[in-house]
Amino acid sequence: MAIKATVNVGRWPSSISNATVMRAIGEVCKAQVVQRTFREGRGLDDNPHKRYSTKPLSVYLGSETARRLKPKGGVPLYRKRRYKARGKSQSTYLLSWKHYDLGALIGRRYEGGYKQFKTESRKGLNERSVEVDLVLSGQLSRSLRVVRVQRTSAVVQVQGGSLKYAAGVNARRPWMGMSTGDINEARFAVAAVMLAYLEDQTGGRIA
Repeated sequence: MAIKATVNVGRWPSSISNATVMRAIGEVCKAQVVQRTFREGRGLDDNPHKRYSTKPLSVYLGSETARRLKPKGGVPLYRKRRYKARGKSQSTYLLSWKHYDLGALIGRRYEGGYKQFKTESRKGLNERSVEVDLVLSGQLSRSLRVVRVQRTSAVVQVQGGSLKYAAGVNARRPWMGMSTGDINEARFAVAAVMLAYLEDQTGGRIA
């Protein structure tokens, strides 16, 4: 998964086509993707992300989802204490209200689906959020990096342990890339980067 930002330097001095400028442009592109995807809640088509599912869902402790956002609310799920029955040790999973002989908490059940899970689990967090912003822990947005910078291009991509998760999210709600809106928004910032570089190289004197 990667987005590649390429600048056309045909009308600019050849000296502006270098890795320093392209890294700065790559950072502009990364910031725009983060703004659109995780803060404004819009996909690669610039429209709001598809709504979260309301199909009943169980989130178990130790799962990828639970590691990214600690489950809160919902109905607690417990492991029934082990007991002997006909000489065999048995263990079953029960909803909390159906049995009083309860063991360790193993997860939580959300009858309102993923939407309920995210809404209740993020209560109390000091951050604003649109309904569907693809944010659980924030790890995904923080994993975006500017890599493979060359004279005329830079690649922005997900790195580290979030790559597989990012691919799954992107398959359900496409977000990775530069949308038409991103390109339009980034043009001014890219122009500012190039102008600042020229001013620095010429001591502020641009003919």
